[in-house]
Amino acid sequence: MTISQDIQNLGDNIKTSFDNRIHFLGENTRNTKQSLQNARKFIGTCRRNRKAMAEQLHTDLGAFTENLSDTVKNLRRGFHRQQAVFHRECQSMHTALQKVQKEMAERRHAFANGCRGGKKSEGHTLKSRKH
Repeated sequence: MTISQDIQNLGDNIKTSFDNRIHFLGENTRNTKQSLQNARKFIGTCRRNRKAMAEQLHTDLGAFTENLSDTVKNLRRGFHRQQAVFHRECQSMHTALQKVQKEMAERRHAFANGCRGGKKSEGHTLKSRKH
């Protein structure tokens, strides 16, 4: 082989290497563009899905809080009714207890007067007596 043949082979190798690099860079550029396009599609799909989920969540929460407000309102009304009934029962028990205490006080007083030899005035009964 001669030097000219070697130089020509070296030139061919350089051209082939250059063509290979250009082809590789072109392929990388196409792959990068395709990846970028796929990423943009994916981001767009995610954005649409997120928006749809947000709308659905907003609708569901709106219905939930609406029903929740009505439920709490009904529970509060029921509680107030029960509290009023309980309060009336307590008042009637208190009145009955006061009546029993008053009668017991009258009976103790009458018993104490009877033990001491005190006399009752005529027409005066235990129930009509006031303290």
